[in-house]
Amino acid sequence: APTGRTPTPCFTGGSDEEAAGGNLRRQEQAKVFWMSLRTPITSRPRQTAPQQSTGIPVLPAVDFHRSAVTFQTPTGHHTYGTQEPEQLAVALTQAVRPARWIPELGTLVVTVAQTGVRSGRNVGFRLFAY
Repeated sequence: APTGRTPTPCFTGGSDEEAAGGNLRRQEQAKVFWMSLRTPITSRPRQTAPQQSTGIPVLPAVDFHRSAVTFQTPTGHHTYGTQEPEQLAVALTQAVRPARWIPELGTLVVTVAQTGVRSGRNVGFRLFAY
């Protein structure tokens, strides 16, 4: 006798995908796609690069007659020679951030403006004991 309820369909065989009306595969593909956007997949652990010295911020003064560069650091007053005093002075006029002294390399790094490069371009000047 009819009870007035809609009969529940019975599973009559076939795959889970067929039973779900073909949507199961699309649902799983969508799930994998969205998970891949949220979870970075790495095949090996991230290796850190060797720590590079960022240098000591300095305000250099260039002496054209003696081809010398003078600046103050936390360790004291320093004077070094340069083979390019004019180029160094031009770079300092175009600097977009303070010059940096890297004592391990004996190099004064000046970051100058460059079109299309937001962070600028680093120009290094080797200095020698004066």
